[in-house]
Order: sequence, then structure tokens, then C-alpha cells
Amino acid sequence: MAEANKEQKEQPVDIQKQYLIEKFGSLIKQIGDGYGAPLQEELIRRLEKTIADFHDEVTNLIEEMRTRSQERYEKLRSIWEHEISDEAPSDSGEPVETEEEEQPPEMSDWERRLEEKKLQREKQQSKSEEKEKKKKKGLLGLKKK
Repeated sequence: MAEANKEQKEQPVDIQKQYLIEKFGSLIKQIGDGYGAPLQEELIRRLEKTIADFHDEVTNLIEEMRTRSQERYEKLRSIWEHEISDEAPSDSGEPVETEEEEQPPEMSDWERRLEEKKLQREKQQSKSEEKEKKKKKGLLGLKKK
């Protein structure tokens, strides 16, 4: 059973290599026989290295994403538990300040940009509302004094 899986995994790699070798062969025929074999070997070596580097980078990114996701999940869970424990004893009606209100949470560059754009939009809306208030006219189209 394990041998069959091994053969299936190796087979697509061999098929891909054969396809690439055939394509390189047709290209190298156009270049000439003097450069053919060494050039083909170098191209295959570089492709394999590039693919291996790409695979390592993707693996590292996925692992990093997994750890960040796990950290966020733990933070959310601790915040959720903290909020639940704060809600139970505070029946007096006074608002309870949480740690998030005291200290701003760390934001990524993307979140900061979104926040800045939101603030800019709000400023523009308030300015346009002020201009509309100034433009109001009284009865018969005369400006109010």
C-alpha cells in the first residue's frame, strides 16, 4: 500500500520532468548541439532549485500564518473570558473599562491605513456638512443673515 502511494507521488514528478525535457529538447535543437546538453542540465538544475526555494518559502509562510492565527485565537479567547468575568460582578451599572480601552491594541499597517482613511472620510463629511449649513438661504432665495 505504501509502495503504491510512493509510486503515485513519483509518477507525476517524472511526467513533469519528461514534459520539461521534451520542451527543452525542442528549444535546444533550435540553439544547436554545441550548447544542448550542458544548457539543458543547467536549466533543469536552476528550475529544481527555484521550485525548492518556492516550496520552502510557501511552507514557512503557511507555518507563520498558522502560528499567528493560533495567537489571535488565544488572545480573543482570553479577552472573551476576561469580558465575561468582568460582566458578572459589575451589576452596579457603572461601565467597566477593559484593557483594550486603556491601551490601543497593536494594529498592522493595513489596519492603520484603513483607520486613517476612515478618519479622513469622516473629516470630509463633517466639512461638507458645515458648508451645506453655511449655504442655506432664507425665503425667496435670499441669504439668511
